Amino acid sequence: MTAILSPHVAVKRVDGITIARLREREISDIFGDHALVRTLSEELLSLVEDDQATGFVLDLSEVQFLCGAMLTGFLRLKQKIEKSHGRLILCGLTSPPVRQVFEDTGLARHFEIVDASWVALARF
Repeated sequence: MTAILSPHVAVKRVDGITIARLREREISDIFGDHALVRTLSEELLSLVEDDQATGFVLDLSEVQFLCGAMLTGFLRLKQKIEKSHGRLILCGLTSPPVRQVFEDTGLARHFEIVDASWVALARF
């Protein structure tokens, strides 16, 4: 069953693994205030604090544009999950601009990335 955490994130738990699907089509820093980036980062981090899951899947399949500022939030999420001996897998990087941000920054090699959430679930 999928629960809506907020207008920004939908959450599903499958066999102790949390799947968080970002519901924003564009994650950008239009006015330089980082409001959406900060909100998303805080919501994702709160999932790790509230949940005892050792597996975490971040689904970006609905995201069509991603600003570089959000990558810091993803890195913080990864660090927090790994600190509690968990594992983060990203999936759904189907939008070329989203995939390009990860490749251009070199962060693609720091994350485990798969095509779909079912592939991520199979890896746990």
